[in-house]
Amino acid sequence: MAQNNNQNGAQTAPTTQSKAIAAMKDELANSVLRRIEELQANGGLVVPKDYAVTNQMNLAWLRISEMLWEDSNKVQHPVLEVVTKASVANSLLDMVLQGMDIQKKQGYFIPIKNKASGQLELTFWRSYFGDEKLARAQGMKKVRSVVVYEGDEFEYMYTEDGEIKITKHVPSLSRIDKDKIVAAYAVTTMADGSHSTTIKTMTEIRQAWMQGATRGNSPAHRNFTSEMAGRTVERSAMKHIINSSSDAWLLSEDEKERRVTNETAAAPAGANIEEAKFEEVAPAAITAQSAVPAETMPPIPTPTPVPREEVTEEAAPAAIEDDPFNV
Repeated sequence: MAQNNNQNGAQTAPTTQSKAIAAMKDELANSVLRRIEELQANGGLVVPKDYAVTNQMNLAWLRISEMLWEDSNKVQHPVLEVVTKASVANSLLDMVLQGMDIQKKQGYFIPIKNKASGQLELTFWRSYFGDEKLARAQGMKKVRSVVVYEGDEFEYMYTEDGEIKITKHVPSLSRIDKDKIVAAYAVTTMADGSHSTTIKTMTEIRQAWMQGATRGNSPAHRNFTSEMAGRTVERSAMKHIINSSSDAWLLSEDEKERRVTNETAAAPAGANIEEAKFEEVAPAAITAQSAVPAETMPPIPTPTPVPREEVTEEAAPAAIEDDPFNV
């Protein structure tokens, strides 16, 4: 009989947990959708016609519900049990405000420890493809990067209006060596045919990597250094275009990177991962009683950056393993 009781208990817990998570989903989804409707009504948000908000939120919720977080004792917990509910709502809103598509790997969710509160908060980060989408929305037609290796004949100049112009680059197959990269440059082409060039030395590129979740130590960075260097300078070039937009909310991603040393990233285990702020009391493990009526949720503000502690290598997005260049 004791065995049967245990079996019954084992069956009841997941059911209760599932109901609690489902209730939490409805609560947060309704809260976020209300906020989106408010922004649209006030003219503060224009959702692209081909962007299905509800579908994207459902896809994002499925992704988040599958994420695991590993504590200091190597014990894994569902992310939804350890992050604040408010941060989940805020990260979903951040994704929608930027029009990002999770299925197309335009962004990832990652838990971040808020230094001030000590709480774990879920945040949303744009990926390379997310930056590319926004840059194209601003008129970019294409972006191409080239790596400069030690020994290459390379010269550039500044034009009268301060633009960079590559005047000479003579590469050689014999000099291609991921350990001898000197610099990388990216050229963006706009719809009007104009071009813009961005150059970064390898030292600058590595400094940029140090502010990322993997601190430049992911398998992709180690094994595909040239490609990653190219992606880094491409993202830098695209962000110049994104940041020239009049849409202030597009600027949040750069702000995250500038503050990345003030927060701690906590890696979900075995999940696709990758900012937003939302205050709430520390969450307990989800129970059937933890769900509260949607009307008790605090109003959701437009996402704003939060301070971060130093990001550790353990925060490496598992998505990088699936697609090493989508960073």
